Amino acid sequence: MLSAFEKRSCEMILDEVTSRNLHVPDFAGVKQALNRALKGNDFVMARLLTEYCDRFVVGTLLNKYATTTQVEIVRVLAERSYQFDIAAAAFDVCMAGREDVFSVLMEFMQETTALEVSVKLAKAGKVEFVTCELINQQKLDQLFAEAVASGRTELVKHLLDEMMSHGIQFYALEKAAKAGQENVVDFLRQWCGSARVTTIIADLRAAGEEEAAALLDAKELGWIVVGVGKLFKCG
Repeated sequence: MLSAFEKRSCEMILDEVTSRNLHVPDFAGVKQALNRALKGNDFVMARLLTEYCDRFVVGTLLNKYATTTQVEIVRVLAERSYQFDIAAAAFDVCMAGREDVFSVLMEFMQETTALEVSVKLAKAGKVEFVTCELINQQKLDQLFAEAVASGRTELVKHLLDEMMSHGIQFYALEKAAKAGQENVVDFLRQWCGSARVTTIIADLRAAGEEEAAALLDAKELGWIVVGVGKLFKCG
């Protein structure tokens, strides 16, 4: 907690900047007071001070504190930080295993930032942090297609689990067919029932997506032939 003297010094700085409406990047007194308020867990004071502190300075503090401090400090700083600072902090806390802090940072990420962070985490092998909660579900299939193309088995398995838990493997299959991504279609087909695939083919034809429908149709025929072959072999 802040001592009475520390609290008063913060209040004096705040009074000065509010009375003069200062938003000066090099006004060191604000940064010092903000640091003091954060260390003293006075989050009300800290929030007030961030309004008058340069956002680059706030972002620097976010990256300084993110991996070593409590989540409420991170929340206060993330509220006023730029997206690139939030992205940098998010990557660092994941590498440090701070899932609690990462969850807070997710609240302040824009969609493009979340996708950028997801790609970096996937490349770094931290696949457990790449979830539907982190990135837009419609972007997950994009990451999945890239993982299949690059042969990243662990990431493919993790993303497939994520898609299936949210029921979007069918969306991913349809999109892969439209994009002509045959290897992705091959992979996803085994996780989609024949009845649903038949419906997707019909929907694609109705929408004039004949090439995509033909690709799925050919794959479906292949699966039927394989299935019949196995049946006769067993018999």
